[in-house]
Amino acid sequence: MSGGGADEADKARIEKFRKRLFEHPEVDSRYKNDMMRALLPAFALIMNSNIDVSTREDLLERRMQDLVKLAKIVKSMEKPPKPPQEIRALWAGNDIEQSQEEIVSQPDGNSIKLSVIKPSAASASQGPLPCVMYIHGGGMATNSAFNPEYQVLGRILAKQGLVVVLPDFRNCEMPTPSNPEVAPFPAGLNDCYSALQWIHDNKAALGIDDRIIVAGESGGGNLTLAVTLKALKEGRHDLVQHGIYAMCPYIAGRWPQDVTNNGILGTSHLNSVNNGIFLEMAGNNVPALGYGIEALRRKDPLAWPAFAADEDLKAFPRTVIQVNEFDPLRDEGIVFYRRLVKAGVRATCKELRGTIHGASVMVTAVPEVTLDTCASIAAMAKMRPLGSTPKL
Repeated sequence: MSGGGADEADKARIEKFRKRLFEHPEVDSRYKNDMMRALLPAFALIMNSNIDVSTREDLLERRMQDLVKLAKIVKSMEKPPKPPQEIRALWAGNDIEQSQEEIVSQPDGNSIKLSVIKPSAASASQGPLPCVMYIHGGGMATNSAFNPEYQVLGRILAKQGLVVVLPDFRNCEMPTPSNPEVAPFPAGLNDCYSALQWIHDNKAALGIDDRIIVAGESGGGNLTLAVTLKALKEGRHDLVQHGIYAMCPYIAGRWPQDVTNNGILGTSHLNSVNNGIFLEMAGNNVPALGYGIEALRRKDPLAWPAFAADEDLKAFPRTVIQVNEFDPLRDEGIVFYRRLVKAGVRATCKELRGTIHGASVMVTAVPEVTLDTCASIAAMAKMRPLGSTPKL
């Protein structure tokens, strides 16, 4: 369980993670299966923000050390069990086409890859399809659009009759094989915004129409909201007008234990509530050190959307905020949803009972949650705007 390559502090953290999740009586027991047990050491290491660093340079050096540890842990840990055939069938088959595009992101001029997943030509014969740009999670710091879990999610979404585009944006802390460049805010945001512009400029080639939505979970939920704020700020409402779907959004920037119900946080981040259940939010500045401490200090909503002014929210398109019952981030998503409603936005909020942070991408744990979420995203994408007249 502890994983080779982990030092004593790591082993203690892994055990703390295990007990908090596996001994919680109300968390859905399917999140305590053999797959999660095998992967928990890696999760505990890469999600650790409770570390003693004071500068971004120190943090990046620590993350490189973490990558070395992670490689040793992955090499030595028990092999996760293979998902049952009926679960693998959810994303298998020849009715899906996958390709890769490379675009230039502005204003930095760097290149990023886009993973494009869509129904095969035969499956899409009825005309232009709706599209979702899905932004992966990882706190804007880690993960890749080409990780297996996101490729699986993309295939499930495509089987719903969508064209799916996953931008492989620059992380702020950990490099990946598909994008080795690491850069702080606003790099990742600019990459996602450039990808969304590219989608709109290439609708015919992609086989899509104006029904384009943006979705993402965790850090991807942050970027979903931030892309929307950026589009509205730049007078490009058309880029997000069809809707957005933000899951377990990671938007507050800091999670101090002595702050509750302040208009940004509620109580779910507290140690006595959800903190440490699969995800531990430190009360320090480490997350912001990686993404951009100055952006937190000036309360920049493009970095941390919880700081958006009420006026910024009034022009939001229809929005779905999805949260997880046993997630430290639950309440900041709910608070943001309530602010949207107060601002007159067509917003809804879904709370998934029994689930933990990022549950919607854990298809091998509880496939029903992933399938329900993908069906909900597809329904939003396929829906005609309220007030429009369908063609007969």
